[in-house]
This record gives sequence, C-alpha cells and structure tokens, in this order.
Amino acid sequence: MKKRWLIRFVSLTIIVVLFFVVLPGSLRAAGSYNTPAPPSGKISEDDRPWPGTPWLISIVLSAGAVAVGLKNARRTHLD
Repeated sequence: MKKRWLIRFVSLTIIVVLFFVVLPGSLRAAGSYNTPAPPSGKISEDDRPWPGTPWLISIVLSAGAVAVGLKNARRTHLD
C-alpha cells in the first residue's frame, strides 16, 4: 500500500513541476514572435569546439555505467 502512495506522490510531483516550470516557459517562447533577432556573428573555424566532444563524453559515461553494472552483477547481498 505504501508503494502505491509513493508512486502516486512522485508522479504528481513530476506533473506539477512540468506544469509550473516547463509549460510557462514554452508558452512565453511561443508567443514572442516580434522579438528582434540576436546578432548573427560568424564563429571562425579555429574558435569552434570539436564537434565530437559530446559523443566522447557520452561514450565514456556509458562505458562506466556498464562497467559498474557488470562488476556488481556477481555480488550478492551476502557479501
């Protein structure tokens, strides 16, 4: 019985946060068509970051998560 209450509480909390935080920002952004465009400055090729950085970070984090999962897979609650 307690688990159902906890699941409902967490679900309701997520819905309330999305409703009061994300939705107003989306509506504000959707209604601002008449705002001036930001200055469009070109970034030189030397100043641009390497485009593979997000991929490299995600690969390292994923490999670490899999390694921790496999390392603890052989352990029991008796260890």
